[in-house]
Amino acid sequence: MAGPRVTLAILVLLSALSQVDRGIIGLLVPAISRDLGVDDFQISLLQGAAFGLFYAVFGLPCGALADRWSRRWLIFWGVTVWSLAAAACGLAVSFNQLLVARFFVGAGEAALVPAALSLISDIFPRQRLAGALAVFSIGSSLGAGVSLGLGGFIFDLLSKGPLSVPLIGAIHPWQGVFLITGAPGVLLAFAIFVAPDPARRSTGGVSVSWSALFGFLMQRRGFFARHFAGFSLMGILAYGCGGWVPVLLMRRHHFTAFEAGMSYGLVTTGGTIIGMLSLGAILDRLIRRGVTDAPLRVFVWLIPVGLAATVTACLSPYPAVFLGCWLVTSVGVCLAGPAATAIQFVTPPEMRGRTSALYIMIFNLVGFGVGPSLIGWLTVHVYRDPMAVNLSIATAYAIVAPIAWIMFFGGLKPMREAMALAEAPGSVAGRPAA
Repeated sequence: MAGPRVTLAILVLLSALSQVDRGIIGLLVPAISRDLGVDDFQISLLQGAAFGLFYAVFGLPCGALADRWSRRWLIFWGVTVWSLAAAACGLAVSFNQLLVARFFVGAGEAALVPAALSLISDIFPRQRLAGALAVFSIGSSLGAGVSLGLGGFIFDLLSKGPLSVPLIGAIHPWQGVFLITGAPGVLLAFAIFVAPDPARRSTGGVSVSWSALFGFLMQRRGFFARHFAGFSLMGILAYGCGGWVPVLLMRRHHFTAFEAGMSYGLVTTGGTIIGMLSLGAILDRLIRRGVTDAPLRVFVWLIPVGLAATVTACLSPYPAVFLGCWLVTSVGVCLAGPAATAIQFVTPPEMRGRTSALYIMIFNLVGFGVGPSLIGWLTVHVYRDPMAVNLSIATAYAIVAPIAWIMFFGGLKPMREAMALAEAPGSVAGRPAA
């Protein structure tokens, strides 16, 4: 069996693969629209709701299986299902067929994260766990950036001549991209059997019912309602922009698919790494100084900066200005660390898993379900011009970001109160052990 580092590398590889199959559709929008005759709103359903609905709905049962069943087998079947579904996107000849294939991409990908996090938690000692989880998160972001450049390169390569696949016949270049990027996952899924699947660490025998969990959430509803709402609203922007910015670069700045994928991938990867590392350090420092609402407070500071950067990027006619401003925007949507930190600090250990699963479900339902569709709807029904996707992104940010800011600002006091309860003598909740 592989050691912890090799196992982590395998999980990072599979996470990067999931980013390829999840997000590569953003580079193929013009070609899919032309060949299938679909508009931007229908494309937005393929990017968001079709994937996100099934990803969110299957998240809770996959999380439960990760606590009870073999995590290696769960990951294997998840990777196999989403890879076959991603390849099936390349066989679709209608919008409805592509929609169904995206359903199964989302369902399969729902298995990876809960099983991977559980596995990492059991193969790394506690003093190294935070670093391992950071590598897993940053690795997936790096994979997402590389995948965009790779996807653009494959599309440009396939676009140079007619394509014919044995037993299938003639296909479009975008179909070839789905086949090439989706099929390898069926083989890579077997790599997880190199990893160990150790016994799960004991939680001390503490069992908390769902009714007790919801009672706890209701007692601290001022915090949890604003936390879930604020981060889910930011998820609308993160997923919406992730799906449409490559399209903007191709339509407004005349980038090729390869140039759009490479440029956007590098910028978002750089912004994500900067954001994850810097926000983690800032949160640690603020919390040591007694700023117990720090996970929400940082977004009270970041959202106005991100809004200004996004609007400037979308209105600028210069691609260099766009990419420079988008680097700033990317830092402001590094949501995973602060969101998880807030939940970990306020929630008792025996409730953290299910509380996190509920948050992830809501975050993805809102983020994937609304984000891409909102931008697509604005383009089709408000601006009525495919070239106005930049205005749609700017409008979506201008509408959603201030509401998210209100949620975070309104959550500062409830979070301080929830932290005080968590740290009170005899409380079942408290800060995680160092």
